[in-house]
Amino acid sequence: VCQVDDDGPGFPVGQVSDQSPLRAGGRGLRLVRQLTDSLTITPRTPGTSVRVRLSLAGGLSTKTPSPPLTP
Repeated sequence: VCQVDDDGPGFPVGQVSDQSPLRAGGRGLRLVRQLTDSLTITPRTPGTSVRVRLSLAGGLSTKTPSPPLTP
């Protein structure tokens, strides 16, 4: 488990959703969702708390990989 808390401005409305894979930038949260067992984003006043969980006991995640991206 890794949790990061900050007192910054937080995420703009709509940025927490998965961004288009063809858009420049904005893929960090999408990658975290695909590579970890869970991702929780909690708005705070001020700031945001982001918590990810990754199970090491079972090896790699058993999530179905996303199809390859084609431009």
